[in-house]
Amino acid sequence: MSGLYNYLFLPIVLALLPLAKIFNKKIAQSLEVRKNLFAELEENLQKLEQNRPRILVHSTSVGEWLQAESIVARLKKRNPQLAVIASFFSPSGYNFVGENHPLIDVKTYLPLDTRRNAKKFFALIQPKFWLISKLDVWANHLWQAKKMGVKVFLSCATLTKISGRDKGLSVFFHRKLYANIDAMFPISRQDKLRLAKLYAGKMVVCGDTKHDLVIAASQKPLNASLHYSSDEVVFVAGSIWAEGAKVLFPVFEKILSKFPKFKLILAPHDLRFVDEFCRYFPQAARYSSVKKGASPQVVVVDSIGQLAGLYRFAQVAYVGGGFANFGLHNVIEAAVFAPLLWVGPQFHSSHEAEQMVSQKAITVISSTQQAEKELLEFLQNRQKFDKQRKACGDYVRKNQGATEKIVRALLVEMESSEAKRFS
Repeated sequence: MSGLYNYLFLPIVLALLPLAKIFNKKIAQSLEVRKNLFAELEENLQKLEQNRPRILVHSTSVGEWLQAESIVARLKKRNPQLAVIASFFSPSGYNFVGENHPLIDVKTYLPLDTRRNAKKFFALIQPKFWLISKLDVWANHLWQAKKMGVKVFLSCATLTKISGRDKGLSVFFHRKLYANIDAMFPISRQDKLRLAKLYAGKMVVCGDTKHDLVIAASQKPLNASLHYSSDEVVFVAGSIWAEGAKVLFPVFEKILSKFPKFKLILAPHDLRFVDEFCRYFPQAARYSSVKKGASPQVVVVDSIGQLAGLYRFAQVAYVGGGFANFGLHNVIEAAVFAPLLWVGPQFHSSHEAEQMVSQKAITVISSTQQAEKELLEFLQNRQKFDKQRKACGDYVRKNQGATEKIVRALLVEMESSEAKRFS
């Protein structure tokens, strides 16, 4: 299996990368930032005391790091000497944590998944444990970790219905690969059942730390210029792709002209769409220019990191990604504030959305006509939707506590002398 991966699949991928970076800016950036990876990593590791136990925590990007962050915080609280080396696949995740994150001793990119890179990477870091957030498992890095006796764990492990890992020939590869993992902590029983097709090792269902994260964030004061009165209805449309805009914008245009008390906050998935959104709604104010206490009828969010807090204004919220196969964005960020929550029809990449749809805590919008009908109905009789809104908020709170469950399970699995010092 290793030979097939390293002598057939990997050479093809590596050969295509120079061509791919010409057409894809993200791939080009991802390759550029890795040029001095090992030199920078070695320099930063030299600043660490050699006798401190080390844990490598890997996250694909921002969302995966946030899912791991509360786990890392609990582990470091138990043992302040624990050295955390945080690796990221994407530049957005690497840049998000900043240069002086209180929980991270060293941050780095995960190098391209060649045997040479993996060997050098683990030889430099020398971790006792490797915690992978979600399911971003790279073959050569995993094989090298096991050669060195590193214990490997997956937190918030998930395998969606639409994943290709448990289908066709991919099953045989991933069975061999995942056999090197010491324990997985799936977010749900359904994920555990799907992962069981690929993994025969220890699994403990612990839930998703996202619930703990958003509950904690929702309780912090929001430093926002916007202010809305109790008789205004605020619709927050978050992480909007072009496909979602095509369905919803004609509805917003009609409602804005008929209902002066209807207010709209638009957060594009990509900031490149800010100008386009402002052209569609000429009355729109850019969020960065809103004066304290203002209540514009339309606001376009023109900076990163604002959306999660802005959902607290919403009586109705839409979470993007469900009108095309991009993957639904984080519904929990919105749900914690108990709005009337909308998603598009392609929501099956999200375990939370599937559960909430089955519990009638989310409305699935399939067309412009349906969206207009649903929104008009809400504006004319808000009380009718109180039960659904309550179910939305209750779902988040009923699922909190995953962080503590994962930490307890991790400590059971960490059977080294360093792990015993945590308890």
